[in-house]
Amino acid sequence: MVGEYKLASTISISPALGEHDRNGPSLPCFEAASLLDQLGYIADLTLQLRLMADRMGLETLSGLLQLAHREAAVQIDLEAANADRRRD
Repeated sequence: MVGEYKLASTISISPALGEHDRNGPSLPCFEAASLLDQLGYIADLTLQLRLMADRMGLETLSGLLQLAHREAAVQIDLEAANADRRRD
């Protein structure tokens, strides 16, 4: 299938997870989550991908994913602080 990437015999990832709009694929379950939950998911995902890249010896990719993970963590802290301010 075009646009589908086989990672292993039982795992495949397709970029077309939902309806597309000008912002990319629509992910209803993801979009229903709070911003803090979405950021947490991204942080977890980038960490897992970084660990995979480490195991494969892909230093540059691992470094980029580490940077993405750190940025997600920074955004989590900022959003948590903003949420606290909104409650006050």
